[in-house]
Amino acid sequence: MPNTPKVSVVIPIHNVEKFIDRCLTSILEQTLSDIEIICVDDASSDLTPEIIAKYAAADSRIVSIRNEKSLYAAGTRNKGLEIARGEYIGFVDSDDFIDANFYEVLYNAAKTADADIARATYKYYYGDDTEEVEDRFNKTIRKRLEENKELGMNDHSVVIWNAIYRRTILVDNNIKFDTALAAAEDMLFTAMTTFFARISIPVEGTFYHYRTGAGLDGQITISMEANRKIYPIIKANLATAKFLNRADFTKSPRSKDDYAKAYNRVSWRLGWILAKKYKTASIKELLAILVALFYIYIKRRRFFKK
Repeated sequence: MPNTPKVSVVIPIHNVEKFIDRCLTSILEQTLSDIEIICVDDASSDLTPEIIAKYAAADSRIVSIRNEKSLYAAGTRNKGLEIARGEYIGFVDSDDFIDANFYEVLYNAAKTADADIARATYKYYYGDDTEEVEDRFNKTIRKRLEENKELGMNDHSVVIWNAIYRRTILVDNNIKFDTALAAAEDMLFTAMTTFFARISIPVEGTFYHYRTGAGLDGQITISMEANRKIYPIIKANLATAKFLNRADFTKSPRSKDDYAKAYNRVSWRLGWILAKKYKTASIKELLAILVALFYIYIKRRRFFKK
């Protein structure tokens, strides 16, 4: 039986010939060498498959699979999860990159604390430029470290790529990405993983670099403010509310109040995106959005009831 890697890195990939070299190089050059790199190409039509094949031929740690028909981000990540063997699992988007010590710092911290989730700091990287901005979530990471505390439920960002997750937590609780969600699928995934995780820890000393902004042809992750994501985000909110309404909190180390606060915090996106959308939306579109928002409100009220 093959050895279990310390970390399996799942990379959903689609038409990123411009960025995949830097992404893969940053992973291959990790100071933690005992990793498995799972490249899942989501039916790319550019030179991306050839680039992946070149890297796979040169390094046996790379496992390459291809979707002949697009499964989008959720389905593509699930393909990687199905074959992942690592003690922990991490995710890297194919147009992003990571510091050389990223997985070593996360893995060592997780092992020391016996943590199910270890979450690191990250920066936004704008397009082809070198300008980077730290996310405000990093302040929470540093504050909890100063206080020598774990991450509380309301301390988590909903992004998935700045963390590693104990694989047994995912397998034992059948946690996967919801393929019905075209975007914002990380919201529900975060709700489920934090629900079952015993220990979640903050980690500093390394960065994930998230590429954002316009002009990234073919990238899977598009900046959250894009108007066309309003409907998927509403759908992700509804899916998360459904999960929380049905959840048995006797099986979770988190409290219902923790999730109520966190759900309120995350829902700010809807109001912000709606404010941007109304300038270009038709009356019919706005009515549909408002009906969906009202439905979310009802779901939340039911969840927040004692």
